[in-house]
Amino acid sequence: ELDDALAQLVDAELIFRRGPPANARFEFKHSLVRDAAYESLLKSTRQRYHQAIARTFEDQFPHLMEQEPEVLAHHFTEAGLTDRAIHYGRQAGKRATKRSANAEAIAHLTKALELLDVLPESGERDALELDLQIALTEPIVSSAGYASPQLERTFTRALELCRRVDDTAKVFPVLNGRWVFHYGRGETEKSRALAEEFLRLAEHQESAAAQLAGNRMLGTSLLMAGELEPAHTHLQRATRHEVPADQRSITFQSGYVAGLCYMSWTLWHLGRHDQALARGERALDRARALSHANTLGIAISHAGMILRAFCRDWARVQSHAEALTALAAEQDLMHWSAVGGVCQGWAMCRQGDPRDGIEAIRAGLAALDSTGYARLWRPIFLCALAEALGDADRVEDGLKVLDEAEAVTAGNGERWFEAERFRVKGDLLAMTPASGDGAAEPCFKQALAVARRQGSRALELRAATSFARHLRHRNRRAEARDLLRPIYDGLTEGRSMPDLVDARELLAELA
Repeated sequence: ELDDALAQLVDAELIFRRGPPANARFEFKHSLVRDAAYESLLKSTRQRYHQAIARTFEDQFPHLMEQEPEVLAHHFTEAGLTDRAIHYGRQAGKRATKRSANAEAIAHLTKALELLDVLPESGERDALELDLQIALTEPIVSSAGYASPQLERTFTRALELCRRVDDTAKVFPVLNGRWVFHYGRGETEKSRALAEEFLRLAEHQESAAAQLAGNRMLGTSLLMAGELEPAHTHLQRATRHEVPADQRSITFQSGYVAGLCYMSWTLWHLGRHDQALARGERALDRARALSHANTLGIAISHAGMILRAFCRDWARVQSHAEALTALAAEQDLMHWSAVGGVCQGWAMCRQGDPRDGIEAIRAGLAALDSTGYARLWRPIFLCALAEALGDADRVEDGLKVLDEAEAVTAGNGERWFEAERFRVKGDLLAMTPASGDGAAEPCFKQALAVARRQGSRALELRAATSFARHLRHRNRRAEARDLLRPIYDGLTEGRSMPDLVDARELLAELA
C-alpha cells in the first residue's frame, strides 16, 4: 500500500525517488510542495503523525536516540509532548557540545528552555531548567568567551534556581561558572572570593572532586594576584592526582588541563623552568587526547604560547599561535583567535619584525575588547607591546602603554607580572635623555622589590639582568656583578633558556 502511494506521487512529479528501491529516499519536488501538503492537514492530525513517528523511533530505532536526538526533539515538539521534546533537546545540546558544535548546541538548549514556558511552575520544572542552564554554559564559553554577557545571565539564573531547588550538587558547577566569568573579565578579587566560597563548601560537603576544582580555582586567582607560594600550594593539590573515575566529564577534565597550565606558569615564576615545561607538555598531551576544541584552545594558549613566551622560545610561540588561530577559525572560538593574534604579534616583534608585530598585537587586543576579555592578561600583553615599541625607537609611545598597564593593574588587581612592567619601564627610560638623571634606576629597584616580595625568581633574574646592564653602561661593573651573580647562581633549572643565557653572558663580560 505504501509503495503504491509513493509510486503515484512519483508519477505525479510531486516527489522524487533517490537510489534503488530497496534503499530509496523520497524528497518533495520543492519545499513549497512540502509546506502545502503539511499545512493541508488538521493540526490534530499533524500532531498524531508526529507522535507516531517519534514513538516508532523510540520503539524500533533506539540508535537514533543516541545519534540524532534532535530528530526526536523536533517530532515530540510538533506532537505537543513538551516533556519528551525537552528531554531530547537537552540530549541534542549535550551531544553537540561534545562535538564542539557550539552554535548547534546553543540552539538546541535554547529551544528546550523556550519549551519550558508551557510547563506549570513546580520544583521539577525548576530542576529541569537548572540542568539546561548549566549545560548551556560550556558552548557559550567556547563560542563567545569566558566574559560573555550571555554567560553572566546564564549563571545568574542558574544560581537563582540552585537556591530555589536547594540542589547543593548543582551549586558547584554554577559557582565554578561564576568564577570563570569574573576570572575571564580580569576581576581578580571577585574570582578569589568565589573560589574561597567554593572550596569552603567543597570541604564542608567532603566532596573530593569539588575540592580538586576549588583548589584549582583558588590557586589560579592567587597566581593572578601575585601570591605565588600559596598559589603553588593550591595548584599542587589540584593536580597531584589524576581525574577521579566518577568525574570524567569534559568540564572536569578541561578544568584539570587548565590546572596543569596554571601550575606550569607558577613553576616558571618560581624558577623551576624544567618542571614548568614538563607540566605544560602534560597539559597539551591531555588536551589532545580529549579531542575537545575549547580544552585544546586552553592548552595551546596557556602551555603552548604564553608559557613559551615566558621562556622566550619565539619559534614555538609562533607555531603554537598559528595552530591556535587555525583551531579558532575552524571551531569559531573568538576569544582564542584574539589571544592567538596577540601572541603571534608578540613573537613577530621578538623575531625582528616590530612594525608588523606591533600592529598584530594591537589588532589582537582590539579583538579581545570585543569578547569582554579586555582586562584579563592585558598587563602582560601591554608590557610586550611597550617593549616592542621601544625596539622600534618609539619610547614615548611605549611609556604611554605602560601607563595604561598600570591603570589596568590598579583596577583589577592582576599583579603577577607587575615586576615586568617596572623592568620594561626602566629599560625604556634608559633609552631617553632623562636616564642621565637616574630615572631608570628606581624602576629597576622597584622591579626587584616586587619580584622578591612575590617570590618570582624568574622575574627577579630579568630585573637584575636589565639593572646590571644599566649599571655596566655607567661603569659600575662591580656593583652590577654583585647584584646579578647570587640571583643567577640560585637558579638550578633551565640553564639553556635565553634569560639565563643572557645573564651568564653578561656576568662573563662583567668578570
